[in-house]
Amino acid sequence: MSRYEELQLEIIHRDTDCVVEILADSLMHAEAPELSKKLLAAIIPESAASRRVLIDFSRVNHMNSNAVSVLLLVKAGLEPRGHSVAMINVSSAIRELFKFMCLEAALPVLDD
Repeated sequence: MSRYEELQLEIIHRDTDCVVEILADSLMHAEAPELSKKLLAAIIPESAASRRVLIDFSRVNHMNSNAVSVLLLVKAGLEPRGHSVAMINVSSAIRELFKFMCLEAALPVLDD
């Protein structure tokens, strides 16, 4: 387990998955490109042995479109390295946001 306080996330390994738990309840980011670079710098070494990266939204209640951009940039940075990316424990409100933005295929949500 690795904790990245400045990024408000914790990374754990569960079976063959790399699970990125978001520790914030609200994702309202202004600088999507810069944050996505920092996230990738943390996730890439942690996910080296994993085929799948799961982003855990257990604590997240709100997010804005910039935070969605961060997720898309992280996914774009991980997929060429052979990782699939999916969201888990996503609230119905955030699922609706993904649906409203037509991102259901780009940001797949796995049911528990």
